Amino acid sequence: FQISEAFCSAGEKRTGGGCKESGSAYMYEHYPITHADGREGWHCSSGSTGTLAQSYAICCTASGVTSSGASVSTGDIATGSSVSIDASQINQIQIHVTATSSGDAFNGSATIAKDKNGTWHAAIAGGSSSRVHGQVTTSGLCTSSGTMTSVFTGGMCVQLVNSTSILIKLGSSVAASYIAF
Repeated sequence: FQISEAFCSAGEKRTGGGCKESGSAYMYEHYPITHADGREGWHCSSGSTGTLAQSYAICCTASGVTSSGASVSTGDIATGSSVSIDASQINQIQIHVTATSSGDAFNGSATIAKDKNGTWHAAIAGGSSSRVHGQVTTSGLCTSSGTMTSVFTGGMCVQLVNSTSILIKLGSSVAASYIAF
């Protein structure tokens, strides 16, 4: 195994984190950690030898501002509903999705991020048929062959409404919490 860890600066709080695969590495495990000195961070372990996954920690100050100066907002998305997020002052949205019916396999997460050119991209991962990634457009990006007008029961759709607004819609058997920063 190859291990990578990233930590927030002293006094900052971890709001999330993740791993970036390198070469043919695959993620064996990833989870939040706390250093012996109290700093919060993120741990990644690659299941491959010789290739290392890069870890990163997403951090903010106690006043709710990221180390890059962006503001932070959080919220919940109820089952079968949607939320519009002001994207004018943020660069990333992290979403934790939970199945609300026992027969649905979609427990997962989504990351929506803006690249250096201002283009939004999303990666949504959940049950075996609920994975999608790509550019977020005005047409929307949906799991399980859903559409913005017909979101799959256990799925999620993300749509760029305009240059400053992102719409997230959930199916009727999932709920979610998000953090935007």
